[in-house]
Amino acid sequence: MWLSLSWLREFVDLDDRSPERIAEDLTMRTALIESVERRDAADGVVVGRVLSRDRHPNADRLSVCEVDAGGERLSIVCGAPNVAAGQTVAVALVGATLPGDLKIKQSKIRGVVSQGMICSERELALGDGHAGILVLEDGLVPGQPFRDVRGVRDVLLEIDNKSITHRPDLWGHEGFARELAAIYGLEFRPAEVDREVVPGSGPLDVRIEAPELCGRYYALFAEGPVGVPSPGWMQRRLVYCGLRPLSLGVDVSNYVMLEIGQPNHPFDSGRIAGGVIRIREAAAGEELVTLDGERRSLPKGALVIADSERAIALAGIIGGEWSGIQAQTEQVAVESAWFEPIRLRATSTALGLRTDALARFEKSLDPQLAERGLRRYASVLRQVAPEVKIAGEFAAAGEFEHPPIRLRLRADRARVKLGCQLDSREMEAGLSRLGFDVSPEGDDLLVGVPAFRGPRDIVSEDDLIEEVGRLHGYDAILAVLPSLACAPARLQPVNQARRRCEGVLSGRLQFAEVSSYPYVEDAILERAGGAGPGPYVLLRNPLQQNARRLRRSLIPYLLEFVDRNVKAAEEVRLYESGRVFLPREDSSDLPDEPLMLSAVLAERVSRKTGPASVLRRLKGALEELAAELHRPLRFDTLEVEGIAWAHPIRSAAVFQNGLQIGLISTVHPEIVERFGWQGETAAFEIDLTRLVETEERPQPYRSPARFPSVRVDLSFLCPFTLRYDTICEQFHQAAPDLVGIELLDEYVAREMQPGQRSLTVGLCFQAADRTLSDEDLVQQVDAIRSWLAESGANLRGDS
Repeated sequence: MWLSLSWLREFVDLDDRSPERIAEDLTMRTALIESVERRDAADGVVVGRVLSRDRHPNADRLSVCEVDAGGERLSIVCGAPNVAAGQTVAVALVGATLPGDLKIKQSKIRGVVSQGMICSERELALGDGHAGILVLEDGLVPGQPFRDVRGVRDVLLEIDNKSITHRPDLWGHEGFARELAAIYGLEFRPAEVDREVVPGSGPLDVRIEAPELCGRYYALFAEGPVGVPSPGWMQRRLVYCGLRPLSLGVDVSNYVMLEIGQPNHPFDSGRIAGGVIRIREAAAGEELVTLDGERRSLPKGALVIADSERAIALAGIIGGEWSGIQAQTEQVAVESAWFEPIRLRATSTALGLRTDALARFEKSLDPQLAERGLRRYASVLRQVAPEVKIAGEFAAAGEFEHPPIRLRLRADRARVKLGCQLDSREMEAGLSRLGFDVSPEGDDLLVGVPAFRGPRDIVSEDDLIEEVGRLHGYDAILAVLPSLACAPARLQPVNQARRRCEGVLSGRLQFAEVSSYPYVEDAILERAGGAGPGPYVLLRNPLQQNARRLRRSLIPYLLEFVDRNVKAAEEVRLYESGRVFLPREDSSDLPDEPLMLSAVLAERVSRKTGPASVLRRLKGALEELAAELHRPLRFDTLEVEGIAWAHPIRSAAVFQNGLQIGLISTVHPEIVERFGWQGETAAFEIDLTRLVETEERPQPYRSPARFPSVRVDLSFLCPFTLRYDTICEQFHQAAPDLVGIELLDEYVAREMQPGQRSLTVGLCFQAADRTLSDEDLVQQVDAIRSWLAESGANLRGDS
């Protein structure tokens, strides 16, 4: 949002304070000022009056104008289609330099000498208008410097909108002027409003049919030329503050909104059927063509302004094209209202539509500001267009008000919280300057919160202390480190496990952490194989219409992140930890939110290191995590029905102490093909919440071995039905001195019998009480051979 410093000075005398000082003081006490920009006209640009306009003798699209530039008459060739005799214009004299380093010289254009240039908005850097010249208001003196024209020279302050989201009173110039008056101890002059108009029936019948959504509604009727351009100074202020001038009726509306923060909307009252305004909810399937020319299907329950036949505006958001102000409009009805902010926000999100009016209404404005906004509109309209006749009465409906808020401020507590010794009278004076109703009670203060601060801004004693502190100036409070005895917070077991796993993955295993949204887009779910089984928790008011589901798994987003990275890296290792949302049988209950840990390992191009090699490496990473948490894992067969991304064969359920805590799998070939990947990809997902519920089993300490170990590699053919964990278990039973088994290779070839694979394992033998002899080793290896032969395995050789 932009603030005009000249506009602010109309409400408070800032004397000769520099814009930089004002920006710094506002930043330290009110809201962040992001930048200070100066707007000015170039030297050599003056006011001129077009005395005559003749057609160029050698060019159909050019004109030769005689211009009074203050004591001298200039002949200027102009190509603008809107130039006409009698206009007051901005003239760049010979020798002037315009923005963009455009130097004005006397030149001959198609045989006619041109002694300057009649300028457009864009050429003067006042706006984007360039279809024609800038036509100024009448009454200006030819020859006066253009920069002295009202509204040309100004300083703009850019506000960080995020720093005022909690302040409904700061969405207009008047609110910031009140802040400056309080900061500097100056008099604050609120904007004048029209006292001549009074509430009554008015020419329009106003009916609030949704009183819970519209607490107040006012409609003012005026008659006269409101479709004509507004005064130049008003247009320049609107442009500087980021709005495009349209017409007198619309510009006055936007001017009032930027001035006091109350949105309002003008209708062409001649197009309001039946002379009635109905504030109601939209019906199912109802449509509205809005002012931006878009035909919008309105969500059911959206609040609309309607006449006797149709919806003519989307309440609090945008007007309708049918009832908008046209160039020929002679009758206008101006609305100013209070609308329920939550419904407006929901409607805006459903339509994907944000406007300046909504940005203010959703902050829950003071309901009394609606009438004041209407009266301010009447006051400004009388000032700039006295020929427009304003009705003596305006229609009024609704009397909603926010409940008053009164709080006690304990001066002693404020001093402790702020860390400085402030007198209660200083606190009283500061709060009074900010508009609070303050009554001393001993050393305490009874404080009435002004209605313009809204119902949610100041709700506790600490909020009042913040007001006292910021007005005093946090930079004026001496920084002292608190002397507090504090013990480090003990993390919950599940969060401890999360941190330890993240340390192993990010450190030893070189996985990169990613972070995704708790809701998942439909397109991402579809690429990951679809929504899958089970219901989803649906958002009533989603940020995106294509992302209504809260995630049940972290895998879909991980696959999306793999797709973004796998084309640029040989190998992608990613992980994420976060909560998923599982609905309960009773839909009224909150969902279960277990903390999950997921990881994915993907190759850009398959390295041909054997089937499921990536899966085995990822399984090793998972086993390292289990070792870190002292909870050994067991893997068993997995029913993958309904898990779209999981491979039908190369997958396993993960168990800890008999409890299934997750799964690990190669990504389904159809998913890989859908993404267009060339290499192998595997993923796992475990429930950390369940994992920490199981008993921790730390590895007992073992002293270093006193005797050497012996390594034997063994290769054999075995059926796929012979599980690897069974092989390991039987090897240990057959060989009492076997202390370690390492899978070295898995191999499948066409020449093998169907259903067989070749395994090569490294066996480590070591005794605790002696050095193993050749006889000991041969005896134990023979026992392993015997079990393999009994299990249908064929030895390929050993070494």
